[in-house]
Amino acid sequence: MYGQLNFRDQFRNVTSASFQSPLPAPPDPDEPPDEPFAVTETRVDQVLKAIKKAKYASFGDFLMDAFGNPGSGTARRSKNHAQVISSFLGGRSNAKAEKFVDLLYRHKDSHPRANHLTPASKMAQQKIWEWAVDVVASRVDREARQLVDKRGGLRLLESLTWDTVRSFSLDSMLTVIKDTAPTTVRMLSSIAIPVHKPQERTEQPAARAVPTAMPPPPPGSPPHGPAQAAAEEGVGPEENIRGPAPAGKGKNRRNPWAIIVVSLLMLLNARNLQFTAFQKLIGVWLFANGAAVEIFAILCRLGLSAAYTTTLHVLQDLTDSAKKTVQHYAAARAVMVVYDNINRMRRVWDPDLGQKGTMDSGTAATLIILDACEDPIKAFDLEALRRAKEERHREKLDLERLRTRVDWQRVLDISAAHTAIFLVQEVAQIAHLQDELNTRLRTTLAIRRMKKGRRTTVLPLGTSSHEENSAQGNRDVLNDIVLGQLGLTKEKASELLMLIGGDQATVEKVRTLKRLLAHCPHGYDAYEWVLPIIQLWHMGWSDLERILSTHWGTDITDISTLAFMNEHLGRNVKNVKRPDFYPAQALVFDTLRSDVVSCWREHLKADDLQAYFSSRSVPSVDDLLKHASEIVAKYMSTEGYEIALNGENEDGYFPVGSDWPKPLDDPSSAPSGDHVLANTILRMRDCILHFEFQSAVADGDIGRVMNIIGIWVFTFCGSGRSKYTNELLELICSFEYEFSDELAAVVLDHWLCNLTGYDGCWFPLDLLQEHGNRQLKKLTNDRAAPFGSAHFKNIISYNIRYLLDVKDSLRDTLGLSSRSGSHKRKKKMVAMRRVSALMRERELHRFRQGRSLSPLAQDDFENGYRIFARTTRLRDFTTRTALDSVHVHDGGNDVEMEDGTGTETAEGDVNDDDEAAAPPMPNMWLDGRLVQDEDDSGSDDEGDEDEEV
Repeated sequence: MYGQLNFRDQFRNVTSASFQSPLPAPPDPDEPPDEPFAVTETRVDQVLKAIKKAKYASFGDFLMDAFGNPGSGTARRSKNHAQVISSFLGGRSNAKAEKFVDLLYRHKDSHPRANHLTPASKMAQQKIWEWAVDVVASRVDREARQLVDKRGGLRLLESLTWDTVRSFSLDSMLTVIKDTAPTTVRMLSSIAIPVHKPQERTEQPAARAVPTAMPPPPPGSPPHGPAQAAAEEGVGPEENIRGPAPAGKGKNRRNPWAIIVVSLLMLLNARNLQFTAFQKLIGVWLFANGAAVEIFAILCRLGLSAAYTTTLHVLQDLTDSAKKTVQHYAAARAVMVVYDNINRMRRVWDPDLGQKGTMDSGTAATLIILDACEDPIKAFDLEALRRAKEERHREKLDLERLRTRVDWQRVLDISAAHTAIFLVQEVAQIAHLQDELNTRLRTTLAIRRMKKGRRTTVLPLGTSSHEENSAQGNRDVLNDIVLGQLGLTKEKASELLMLIGGDQATVEKVRTLKRLLAHCPHGYDAYEWVLPIIQLWHMGWSDLERILSTHWGTDITDISTLAFMNEHLGRNVKNVKRPDFYPAQALVFDTLRSDVVSCWREHLKADDLQAYFSSRSVPSVDDLLKHASEIVAKYMSTEGYEIALNGENEDGYFPVGSDWPKPLDDPSSAPSGDHVLANTILRMRDCILHFEFQSAVADGDIGRVMNIIGIWVFTFCGSGRSKYTNELLELICSFEYEFSDELAAVVLDHWLCNLTGYDGCWFPLDLLQEHGNRQLKKLTNDRAAPFGSAHFKNIISYNIRYLLDVKDSLRDTLGLSSRSGSHKRKKKMVAMRRVSALMRERELHRFRQGRSLSPLAQDDFENGYRIFARTTRLRDFTTRTALDSVHVHDGGNDVEMEDGTGTETAEGDVNDDDEAAAPPMPNMWLDGRLVQDEDDSGSDDEGDEDEEV
């Protein structure tokens, strides 16, 4: 043991102030470095002599004694000794410990010079570096142990649910990692983010101070070390993952913080094979995107994903959790079941003799939680509905009641609002009026809007191999869902009504089942407790098909026909049964928009609408709606159609165009009216009604939807669509005479769904089911298993809705933006301007007596009204269904209960094999504009592949 140093005796000429501030402040890093010590040689020599006098063999031995930790068996430090060391190490002196170590590390005598024989491994700089590396390694090891610990915040819970999966966020993981492992984050960020590359800082609260053992930099680095230099450049743990990437071009730039987090999670998985939360989530994401098993194997080996079998176990656990949730909601009875057929073509690519492809069929279903139903016992009172039917009030329904239940004035006012919105979207000078017009649609003109901000809870159910295209198949489907999946007993199920939703084919088969089993005693097996509710997307699709077939025309040169518009707008729409939905809808709506803008030009007598409104004061919304109402009355009404058809334009009801040449062979055969203008008015009337239906659906106003349904009962009847006519009559009778107020409210308030809670994002439940079916087929991974197999039922189907969410959530987590369709929109606008020019050139919206190109289009509404007025169609329906609505589609003839019963083609039944087109994305009503899927417009341009809902 070396001699003990008595500070008071040996350093009589050195004051305590010398220990508090032995060094001046360090120089600016941009300034040339000065000598590290600005002290006189005399003072240093005095200290060194004192150390030698105290019999220390070296300066290092002195430092060892000065900074040695006192313990048992060693002499106690003097009070002065303890105060001096404590002040220095405690950071209370101007000379900081880290600066002292930095001076040792950088000193010119700490590393070998060119003529120095001492090896670097023995010199101070190398030894300090090795010590620093050991300290950092020890700190990183301790932080890693904390991160992989079950209490570290990065492990999955034992009871895994989809709420846990959907709450996954790399940003939240980064927050946990920053708090728990700041040294590790500093190291990885030093690798991923060059110090010289500035980044845009994100305004977030400063992270709490955490001590770190990162050693000083080698010579040539900024004096304050890499951490402080990086912070000065804008790089720090405050950066987030969802923000814009700091470098690169385009919208898919790399974000270094995402790479840092993912790299660390992969390293932690290598350290502890039980640390698999991130890998399992990536496995679920790969499964949701239909990744091949080989991809799982490669990424699992790299530590980026869980194995395929592990992913299946995760999905099975999620299914078990989902089943409990389903049965919990079903027990409360405030639920609705929507189901549809699902088909998949299994092709034989290398067939033997006699082999051919087969069609796998089954049923997929979804449970809708009726969260706006306050009293399910009262709303679904089976006895109350039975008593209402026994009173036979539906027989009171006659033609006058069928006509007057439509709020015709509101239809005209809403049509005027849409007409005005088309104008303000075309003219920049009055674009600001769109907000007020949209507000009127949602207030003054609203009828029954969905509750603002309500988000529909939907729970996927298991698939089955039962086919719902027969009465027997529907019985099996209902038993599987109600008794098997919902967990209800027969007694519990039959106590209350249960809403069963589907397309027209599904509800027809359910009614057939009820009719065939009506002789059973009251109870479950009579299925009287089943209340089928037809859904709205297939209904709108049927009307879209009606519009195409009615207004397609026979002469492609006739500008009043949709065939002409299809050609000149560059679309690929076909006039066939079940046309592709959105290409057909885009054709109808774009034609309507062009028609309305052309009518505004005629009404205002202005070829250039921009110049017209630039030279005048901005009109009020009331003035604009007044003009729009005149346009609607003239160009979108039956009255306008008859005036144009009969040539009763003496008073200048329509602007007069140039003379139409009469036929040379027989001038007297020319019509007295203008058939082209008449067909155009009829087309505009039908199109504006369909536009209003789709707008009301998207904006969540089910009252406006019901108003259009009251009109469609006439148009469906007039166009020969008898099944939808019967379905709409059944709806009208049920709401008008038999549903209690509580039951009617439940049906109306849950006929649409909204998965986001945002205004303008409502869509029909059968479209929701169509997207689920599509995704189910995409996740088959070429398996030969049927839809009722354990793989489909326990792995895929219960999780399908959430798998759709996972596909988008990872993109959202990484801050990836959606792809743009601006190129397609630009080409679309060019085509619409060309069509508008043709309308002006051919004077489409002016009266030209004798003009005729194609045969007159049928007025489906007038024809339907005539059928109801001149036949017993309406009375026969109400009489036939007075006691039981199972006779909606027949005259009471009985059929046998067997597979295949009623498999004739039904309106709304679609054979959706793998070659069928993807279901369309829902319309959205945003800021007064009906937004459609841009990438599915039916043009020849290639577009991005459809994404799921």
